[in-house]
Amino acid sequence: MISDTHEIYSFLANPGIEVAILMFASDDVVWASWRFMAMEQIPSLRHTNVVIGAYVTTAARLTCIRI
Repeated sequence: MISDTHEIYSFLANPGIEVAILMFASDDVVWASWRFMAMEQIPSLRHTNVVIGAYVTTAARLTCIRI
């Protein structure tokens, strides 16, 4: 929730932020749904694998539950 106009304009003018939804609750309050764009521009490494990462994460969570 944003009530300062300068803060709204900083979200809209920032190229690293994608504003998805602006809902105006009143004349003074705006609900903004946004996400960072910088994460999209990070190159993936050649030697990474999503399946292996999910397996390792699951195994670590199961290990923590048993302890």
